[in-house]
Amino acid sequence: IGSPGRRRQLQSARSLVRSMLSRCDGKAPADYRITRSEEGKPVCESGPPISITHTVDYVACCVADSGDVGIDLEVIDLGRHSHKVARRFYSAREADWLDTQPPDRFFMLWVLKEAYGKAMGSGVIGALQGLQCVVEPPRIEVLESGAAGPGLCLFRLDDSYLAVAAIGSALGEVDVKRWDADRGDFVVAERA
Repeated sequence: IGSPGRRRQLQSARSLVRSMLSRCDGKAPADYRITRSEEGKPVCESGPPISITHTVDYVACCVADSGDVGIDLEVIDLGRHSHKVARRFYSAREADWLDTQPPDRFFMLWVLKEAYGKAMGSGVIGALQGLQCVVEPPRIEVLESGAAGPGLCLFRLDDSYLAVAAIGSALGEVDVKRWDADRGDFVVAERA
């Protein structure tokens, strides 16, 4: 499971998803059993589709009515060698497009691909090659994907981007809230 910090992130993510499941159907959070599929995807046994993500100091989850769902969160690091990563792992069309865009577009595309990969159960490599798109907020244009008409949405959270992907059902309404420690409450996140 890794370092104590990583274990805390996983425990926090599982607590968060149990809390969200409880809000959806009223059962006690402890009543949900969260396991992993053979591919490592979190699964709520006898419950709706879920996805969990964590990075640095953040954890996030999503719960869907049906289909497959994925979520990803990435802190924007403009010092990262994103053009080299794009040239190696993205399609030539995406990498060429990124050369003409502000540096944060790399992270928009990255979280969309990761969320898509989690929804598909294909992991990061499958996600990087399986979904090709360009982002002109608020529009996300899917150029190519392994799934028919994936639902995708993107949010900006202070220094991060968060993406949600749905496969096999309409994305529908996506409600993203983040914890604001100063307010001691959740606040609604805006779409990118």
